[in-house]
Amino acid sequence: MKNIPLLKPLLNYTLGFLIILILVFINVANAYAVSVEEIFTPYYNPNLNNCQPTSTGFTKVPDGGKLYVLGDSITVGIEDTLRNKLQEKDITPYINASVSRSWNGAGNSVVSTQGTPLPGKDAIKEDEAKQAGVVSGASGIVIALGTNGGASSNPIESAIDEIRRINSSAPIWWVNTVGSSAWPNNISNLGSFNEQLVDLSATKNFQIINWFSAVNPTGDPTTTPTNDPTRLLSDGIHPNAAGIQKLSTKIVTDISGGDSSGSTTASETGVACCSGAGTTVAGNNNEEKVWNYLVGNLQLSAIQAAGIMGNIQQESGFSTTIVNKSSGAYGLIQWLGGRKTALQNFARGQGKDMGDISVQLEFMKQELESDYYRRRVFDPIKASQSLEESTRIWLEKFEIPCTPGSAACAEEMNVRLPFAQNWLTRFGSNTATAVGNSPSSTCASQEGGTGVSADGFVFPLRTNQQTIKSKGWCFESQSNCHHDYNAADIFAPTGTEVIAARGGQVILVKSGPTRIAIKADDGNIYYYTHMGAGTAVVSKGQTVAAGATLGRVGTKADAAGTPEHLHIDILPGDRYDNRPGCAGSACSSLPFINIQPPLTEAFKNLPE
Repeated sequence: MKNIPLLKPLLNYTLGFLIILILVFINVANAYAVSVEEIFTPYYNPNLNNCQPTSTGFTKVPDGGKLYVLGDSITVGIEDTLRNKLQEKDITPYINASVSRSWNGAGNSVVSTQGTPLPGKDAIKEDEAKQAGVVSGASGIVIALGTNGGASSNPIESAIDEIRRINSSAPIWWVNTVGSSAWPNNISNLGSFNEQLVDLSATKNFQIINWFSAVNPTGDPTTTPTNDPTRLLSDGIHPNAAGIQKLSTKIVTDISGGDSSGSTTASETGVACCSGAGTTVAGNNNEEKVWNYLVGNLQLSAIQAAGIMGNIQQESGFSTTIVNKSSGAYGLIQWLGGRKTALQNFARGQGKDMGDISVQLEFMKQELESDYYRRRVFDPIKASQSLEESTRIWLEKFEIPCTPGSAACAEEMNVRLPFAQNWLTRFGSNTATAVGNSPSSTCASQEGGTGVSADGFVFPLRTNQQTIKSKGWCFESQSNCHHDYNAADIFAPTGTEVIAARGGQVILVKSGPTRIAIKADDGNIYYYTHMGAGTAVVSKGQTVAAGATLGRVGTKADAAGTPEHLHIDILPGDRYDNRPGCAGSACSSLPFINIQPPLTEAFKNLPE
């Protein structure tokens, strides 16, 4: 009887615990139950955010804004010039830089005005602690680390995560690394660091300030040491006087601009009226349009396309406007976070609604052709030989609603693979293709048209004579007017459509700026560069016709600080399998073919 008073609270506790368990079970069941009516509800597990960017899209630092800069000796060296250039934009910088610093490693006593020798990860915390808001209230953040230790000392992913914990909304830029053999120490790790920057920029939602390509416009940032054809380095790694001006200008140009809110215009972002491909997609419904785009524009096999179709059916039911109520994921692929914002910006650049199916398909293509997704998803999909393999690659490497290899992913495969089989059965013999890369009538009227020589050489820009004449190019000369070797720099507005001078097979596509090489039907190698980063609409191995869209003319930044233009040159195909990397006078020893005669002939046939 003495224990009876204890029995009642024990029973109450047990009953309460059981009620909590029941409620948890009901909530879980509701979260994962899929009824007949909900079969096309877009699927995304909001608890798995490992593959989703966490920030909003990219804005610019507005005039009057605040910038936080964390750097090493290179930043120490450019501090005064950088401050002066930021002051011209009325941007207030807080610059913490130290010689020999990395994210994990301390620097030495040689520091910037506001600098400390602390490791980057500690310096950024101390700055916020001693001056609240200097990081959390910044309009933008620039990280210039990597030359000291590469990725091992500067883990990019954890650095971005730590910065986001302090400031979750500001755009982040990271300056990539460059070094030549003149630097006495081993800098081979800079190449792998730059490669990781590219890979992670897509998933961690930050932008790269491409210092490497300013130093070596035609070099490969993933290969170091590199050359210094522009002579911007004093000792193989630190900028000289010209380099200090160049790097400071590049940082300010990349991060600044726009109105008081930081939003940018089309010209500032390198997006013109017809940015993207303006693709017309064929089909009577969304399912047919997606299929035709996959096999026509992306040139996938029926098995590969069907694997993607099975995933899209489970994600969105082929609705371009459906929204996941719990996560906010949107559209065909259920874009979320920074990727969703990037889709919005992409659509805005084309003057279209983000629910437009052609916009979403073109944006999907742009993602797939980025360095990160190309290696992770697109190349493996194109190499896949079975329906199960293509379905699994898209599920576990692009959509990622579950941990790859987990029981949850196995359950998803049980749903998506039968969907994929149904689409293969339905459309497997369908060879219809999308009508790709066709500018809208509005853009076409603004851009002009094409000019073709008697032997079929196409002027490599969709434009008109007046535009080219106003920008500058030696259109009346039959001899080379390029500065160092046989080639052509054709000045044209940012966003002008770049098209293939001759048909052939694409053998090179690189970004930052975009560079494309084509082994043409005449046997020669045609090379196009200074196009806007991310504007390529072709992929390596693709066959293109003369006049097909390749990309868009970039900004001054894509042209290494010179006025925006397209560079095009030709090498004899019987001597070269691809276009060797070179710049300026370093190219003069190569046997470039005089491109001027066919260019001028095609130019005369452009609309006036």
